[in-house]
Amino acid sequence: MKSLDDGFEIQKTGYKDHAIVATKVSTRVLAAKTHNLRHMACCYIYINDEQVYVGQTRYFDSRLQSYFRNTTYKDGHLFVLIADENYVPPGHERKPEDSPPEAENFGEHWIQQLEYMFINHFKECCWGTKYKIENKKSETPSAVSPSMDGEFNSAFDAFLTTLATFEFPLDKNTQQQQRTITKLYTQHDTKKKFFSITAHLDPVSKLLQVQKGSIGVNHDNASHHQYKKIHRHLKREGYCAGADDKLTVEKPWIAMKIQEIVGAMSNGAGPLTWYMLDGDETSIENKNPLTNEELKLMTKR
Repeated sequence: MKSLDDGFEIQKTGYKDHAIVATKVSTRVLAAKTHNLRHMACCYIYINDEQVYVGQTRYFDSRLQSYFRNTTYKDGHLFVLIADENYVPPGHERKPEDSPPEAENFGEHWIQQLEYMFINHFKECCWGTKYKIENKKSETPSAVSPSMDGEFNSAFDAFLTTLATFEFPLDKNTQQQQRTITKLYTQHDTKKKFFSITAHLDPVSKLLQVQKGSIGVNHDNASHHQYKKIHRHLKREGYCAGADDKLTVEKPWIAMKIQEIVGAMSNGAGPLTWYMLDGDETSIENKNPLTNEELKLMTKR
């Protein structure tokens, strides 16, 4: 991480008028002033030596105060994603009566989408490393038209590139650490529905990695909107492929909660019976299922 000797630094991303403002939590006066950026900002990223968190800047003040009070966070850094106050992002029309600083430069769908993309990115980066993502669940993508995907992706990629100029310590090349992974398995086979899911649990980050070859349900009739969105994201991004009634995992994907796996892969069927397997075990014969309390304790974040 750059030293930020002056306590505060801003870097343009090169995409539209977006920029990142970086500061230290320990630089209390300067960090406190970042609340003045709220009308230009959408999200912020907090990181220290072992934790990362992505939040919306509308909740920034209360979160920042907790960082000041908690010594665990005092050595952390804040990165606030902003746009120039006169910039109106694609897909968002400012009302004539609006004027900065009251008007938000990022529309609601931009805030939601960038938060979702950064949480997805960092949970992938945290898997197997010393870092733990402090967000409790995966957020849902914006419900905006797919025609906006190119704009979202360009803005996100530019923010990531700019983070790297601050020597941001967490990315997909962050060193993995040796640890014992817990192997979880569930299956269900009836005339109406079949699934067979293997997930690895990282005991440090408490993240779950659904393994290649796992089989779920292809349709997305989940009653919970979040799970429907996750299901569609997995298919759109190539993590899963559907054929007939089956959804097959083509490459491992990361979930933050066991409910996300159940919702995305089995359309919310549950509660499922999960088993813990050892080593190369693939059979649950003579295995006792995990109780709900055991599973909850193992996966609690």
